[in-house]
Amino acid sequence: MRHRLKVCPEEEDWGVIEKRLACGKVEELIEEASDELTLVGKMIEFDPCTDT
Repeated sequence: MRHRLKVCPEEEDWGVIEKRLACGKVEELIEEASDELTLVGKMIEFDPCTDT
């Protein structure tokens, strides 16, 4: 994830970003990041790391 965060500000051309990340289209990366943020919120809400 840190690599993705580093590449995006370094490049303005979406095609170059896609090639450097080799993870699909920028639109797919945005959707994936959005899903990950949703998951983080759910993990915090349900706190699976504690025994209750």
